[in-house]
Amino acid sequence: MQSLLSQLSKILVYSIVYESCIKAGLFFILYLLHNENFMNNILKLVCTLLPLVAISCNKSTSTTYPPPSIALKKGTPYISTDTTIKSSTSIILGLTAAKTHGDDILRSISVLCSYNDKPDSLLFVTSLYGIGGDNFQYDYNMGTQKAGKEKYTFKATTQSGATNSVSVTISIQ
Repeated sequence: MQSLLSQLSKILVYSIVYESCIKAGLFFILYLLHNENFMNNILKLVCTLLPLVAISCNKSTSTTYPPPSIALKKGTPYISTDTTIKSSTSIILGLTAAKTHGDDILRSISVLCSYNDKPDSLLFVTSLYGIGGDNFQYDYNMGTQKAGKEKYTFKATTQSGATNSVSVTISIQ
């Protein structure tokens, strides 16, 4: 039994290193053929090879999709580049986001803000479903209150987990 466990561990390592369940299975069969207790080992073969094949042949078929497109709206009345404004000014930050692959729809949009280079705080997150995950537009109306630097980050996440973000920094006098 000790020898069998030793051989099984070698087979498992072999199959992981070479990612080939066929090679690992052949290696195990050759071991059994060269063993003098061949008939006793047939049952061991069936009991141990099937889980081994299942583990070593389970290859990931996940697809990597490109990140979603995301941009700040430009032109009047939007702010789309780093800028300096006076306190108590109302501004609009506009966002557009879209999927970049037909199968990988937008799943969520997050808005984060950091004040004077402190860690980001989540202002809000919205979940998207169905056809709403194809394209997204949003206008964030806000008023500035005190002097400092506010960095707004808009983040789009797709169904596959691909993300993209865009940021703008507002310096307030």
